Amino acid sequence: MSPSSEEIVTSLLSMARLTVSDDEKATFVRDFPLIREGADGLYLPDVEFDEPAVKFNPLDYYPATAWPAVQAQSTRSEEV
Repeated sequence: MSPSSEEIVTSLLSMARLTVSDDEKATFVRDFPLIREGADGLYLPDVEFDEPAVKFNPLDYYPATAWPAVQAQSTRSEEV
């Protein structure tokens, strides 16, 4: 059996050593399922083992003529 929202919120507050009013706790308990659902929605198992991007160069996606100063900086940083 899964713990209730109140049990989870109480545990989280206790672990964080936070003291909140009864109204605040009631709000946390009420909102917890929605927050949990949103957090679970961020999990993407199909990309779990992909490597994160280590470098992003905007010049690969936008015309270089629109970014002359950026292009000059990019070229100089690659020479170093």
